[in-house]
Amino acid sequence: VNVEAVRNPVQVRPPVYVGVFGEPATVEDVWRPFIARLLILSFSFIVTPASSYIIDGIIGERERKTMELLLASPLGLREFLIVKIIAASIIGLIAALSDLLGLYLYTSTLAFILGGFIFGVIDLELILLHAAVSFLTILTTISISLPFISRTRGIKSASSVATLISTLGLAFFIAGWIVDFYKLPSTILKTLLVVPYTYSILAIQAYVYRDSPVVAGSLLVLLALSIVLVFISTRILDREKVLLAQTYYS
Repeated sequence: VNVEAVRNPVQVRPPVYVGVFGEPATVEDVWRPFIARLLILSFSFIVTPASSYIIDGIIGERERKTMELLLASPLGLREFLIVKIIAASIIGLIAALSDLLGLYLYTSTLAFILGGFIFGVIDLELILLHAAVSFLTILTTISISLPFISRTRGIKSASSVATLISTLGLAFFIAGWIVDFYKLPSTILKTLLVVPYTYSILAIQAYVYRDSPVVAGSLLVLLALSIVLVFISTRILDREKVLLAQTYYS
């Protein structure tokens, strides 16, 4: 009989964290999945400011009777809409960076309290990736909602349309916060890839697993979708629909 085992029947050892490939995890490896999940959840808070701006930029201009003056300028309708889309996306990006700053202040404070290295939780590559994904996600969302928003008669109905589209994104981002899309069965993942928000989630989650091809592929798909949707949404509109909005969307 081992006397030491009788004296100390229970021994508590410090937890050992491992990385995604089974190797001993560093401080960055421990914090990265936690921060990445919160960044995915934060996508749901950056779409609303951009949607509000695009609604005010189109419906608000119409109600203030300044739309005619803007469209009478040398700037064409498509150029006018593209400028509004880009401006709204930049506003959403600023909101995303503000959320990111608050998140890193929180995690840095938590790391300091736990006796860790504050700058160990800061990942510059993840910050740049989050900024790029946020911009493309907002651009895609606005491009999808623009044809519907521009046909509404007032701000209230336009807000209802924007809320409906934002709710779809909210559902996906909450799911991405809880579920690891990167490890979903291919049959389920292929179905979800129909929705553009899936690529936003995959880009962040694949970075945690150091899968650069999936990260790059998700970004390229988001970029291509953004360009195509902006082109389509600006092509299917004409001056009369934007100025009068006499359709069944009311």
